[in-house]
Amino acid sequence: MAKILTALGAAALAASALSAPAVAAPAAEAEVAVSYAGLDLSRPSDAARLDQRLRVAAREICGEAPILELRFSAKVDACRADALARAKADVQVAMRSGGSRVVALRTN
Repeated sequence: MAKILTALGAAALAASALSAPAVAAPAAEAEVAVSYAGLDLSRPSDAARLDQRLRVAAREICGEAPILELRFSAKVDACRADALARAKADVQVAMRSGGSRVVALRTN
Protein backbone atom coordinates (compact mmCIF):
# COMPACT_ATOMS: atom_id res chain seq x y z
CA MET A 1 0.00 0.00 0.00
CA ALA A 2 2.81 2.43 0.85
CA LYS A 3 4.46 1.74 -2.52
CA ILE A 4 1.22 2.54 -4.33
CA LEU A 5 0.82 5.82 -2.44
CA THR A 6 4.45 6.74 -3.13
CA ALA A 7 3.99 6.00 -6.83
CA LEU A 8 0.76 8.03 -6.93
CA GLY A 9 2.47 10.90 -5.13
CA ALA A 10 5.36 10.86 -7.58
CA ALA A 11 2.97 10.77 -10.52
CA ALA A 12 0.97 13.67 -9.10
CA LEU A 13 4.13 15.70 -8.55
CA ALA A 14 5.31 15.03 -12.10
CA ALA A 15 1.91 15.95 -13.52
CA SER A 16 1.79 19.20 -11.57
CA ALA A 17 5.26 20.14 -12.75
CA LEU A 18 4.28 19.51 -16.36
CA SER A 19 1.03 21.41 -16.06
CA ALA A 20 2.59 24.48 -14.43
CA PRO A 21 2.11 27.64 -16.47
CA ALA A 22 5.01 28.90 -18.51
CA VAL A 23 7.14 31.41 -16.72
CA ALA A 24 8.02 34.71 -18.29
CA ALA A 25 11.76 34.94 -18.58
CA PRO A 26 13.54 38.26 -18.35
CA ALA A 27 13.61 39.75 -21.82
CA ALA A 28 16.95 40.15 -23.55
CA GLU A 29 16.23 43.86 -23.67
CA ALA A 30 12.97 45.44 -22.68
CA GLU A 31 11.83 48.89 -21.67
CA VAL A 32 8.77 50.25 -19.89
CA ALA A 33 8.12 53.97 -19.44
CA VAL A 34 6.86 55.08 -16.03
CA SER A 35 5.48 58.57 -15.59
CA TYR A 36 5.75 60.49 -12.37
CA ALA A 37 4.18 63.65 -13.75
CA GLY A 38 1.83 65.12 -11.19
CA LEU A 39 3.69 63.54 -8.27
CA ASP A 40 5.49 65.62 -5.67
CA LEU A 41 8.29 63.27 -4.66
CA SER A 42 8.97 65.27 -1.49
CA ARG A 43 5.65 63.90 -0.18
CA PRO A 44 5.97 60.36 1.20
CA SER A 45 2.66 59.26 -0.32
CA ASP A 46 3.71 60.38 -3.81
CA ALA A 47 7.17 58.84 -3.43
CA ALA A 48 5.50 55.56 -2.40
CA ARG A 49 3.19 55.80 -5.42
CA LEU A 50 6.19 56.16 -7.76
CA ASP A 51 7.97 53.29 -6.02
CA GLN A 52 4.92 51.07 -6.57
CA ARG A 53 4.74 52.06 -10.25
CA LEU A 54 8.43 51.22 -10.65
CA ARG A 55 8.00 47.83 -8.96
CA VAL A 56 5.07 46.94 -11.21
CA ALA A 57 7.11 47.91 -14.28
CA ALA A 58 10.07 45.84 -13.03
CA ARG A 59 7.79 42.80 -12.69
CA GLU A 60 6.53 43.46 -16.21
CA ILE A 61 9.95 43.57 -17.84
CA CYS A 62 11.68 40.93 -15.71
CA GLY A 63 8.86 38.41 -15.50
CA GLU A 64 7.91 35.98 -12.76
CA ALA A 65 9.63 32.88 -11.45
CA PRO A 66 8.09 29.87 -9.75
CA ILE A 67 8.90 29.70 -6.05
CA LEU A 68 10.63 26.35 -6.36
CA GLU A 69 12.92 27.42 -9.23
CA LEU A 70 15.58 29.02 -7.04
CA ARG A 71 18.16 29.59 -9.76
CA PHE A 72 15.66 31.25 -12.08
CA SER A 73 14.10 33.15 -9.18
CA ALA A 74 17.50 34.63 -8.30
CA LYS A 75 17.95 35.82 -11.89
CA VAL A 76 14.51 37.46 -11.91
CA ASP A 77 15.21 39.12 -8.53
CA ALA A 78 18.54 40.42 -9.82
CA CYS A 79 16.89 41.74 -12.98
CA ARG A 80 14.28 43.60 -10.92
CA ALA A 81 16.83 45.03 -8.49
CA ASP A 82 19.04 46.25 -11.34
CA ALA A 83 16.12 47.79 -13.25
CA LEU A 84 14.85 49.53 -10.11
CA ALA A 85 18.28 50.88 -9.16
CA ARG A 86 18.82 52.33 -12.64
CA ALA A 87 15.33 53.84 -12.74
CA LYS A 88 15.72 55.46 -9.31
CA ALA A 89 19.07 56.91 -10.36
CA ASP A 90 17.46 58.25 -13.53
CA VAL A 91 14.69 59.88 -11.45
CA GLN A 92 17.30 61.62 -9.27
CA VAL A 93 19.15 62.93 -12.33
CA ALA A 94 15.91 64.13 -13.93
CA MET A 95 14.83 65.89 -10.72
CA ARG A 96 18.16 67.72 -10.44
CA SER A 97 18.16 68.78 -14.08
CA GLY A 98 14.47 69.57 -14.32
CA GLY A 99 14.20 67.03 -17.12
CA SER A 100 11.43 64.74 -18.20
CA ARG A 101 8.87 63.45 -15.71
CA VAL A 102 9.05 59.98 -17.27
CA VAL A 103 11.64 57.35 -16.43
CA ALA A 104 12.33 54.18 -18.43
CA LEU A 105 12.82 50.88 -16.65
CA ARG A 106 14.92 48.64 -18.82
CA THR A 107 16.82 45.42 -18.82
CA ASN A 108 20.44 45.26 -19.97
